[in-house]
Amino acid sequence: MNLPLKGPNTALDRWVPLGLVLYFGLHLISRVLVSPSLELDEAEQLLHMQALSLGYGFQPPLYTWLQALVFAFTGPDVFGLALLKAVLLWLTWWAMYKVARHFY
Repeated sequence: MNLPLKGPNTALDRWVPLGLVLYFGLHLISRVLVSPSLELDEAEQLLHMQALSLGYGFQPPLYTWLQALVFAFTGPDVFGLALLKAVLLWLTWWAMYKVARHFY
């Protein structure tokens, strides 16, 4: 199969986001299935979310606020924690791909 790699709407532009969804989806599933116990940073997020504030020590509040939004839909569990992390990582990798494609 010969995929065109240059141009505004290439096959690569369709497959990379799907490949990233598959990769981070598998990471999400494996994180949920490996252990229901929380890691140190995850437990800290649950602790901070008991009362939303404008900051948590030296940390700005955006991630905790996003986590509170995710928990409103999923409930406070490992899945909600892993879901936000996977979505943010996917967005980061996709944005980096788009920037790299701009210079390619």
